[in-house]
Amino acid sequence: MSEKPDARAAVEAIAEATPEPIREHWVDVNGVRYPPKQAYQLVSGLPRSAFTSHRAIRELRKLGFSTTTY
Repeated sequence: MSEKPDARAAVEAIAEATPEPIREHWVDVNGVRYPPKQAYQLVSGLPRSAFTSHRAIRELRKLGFSTTTY
């Protein structure tokens, strides 16, 4: 991420999207579970091929989101 978003901006970016099916990991955004790569892509603007699920989970946790454990 070039600019670190705050949690409020992240919620706004993610909450506008329809969650894709959960495969293994998830991130909770206002009671809705999203795949971490989908959520992080929406927040960061990076293509999904540029990061792993574990990186997405780490970055989303830094913003205060609840996620699966691994």
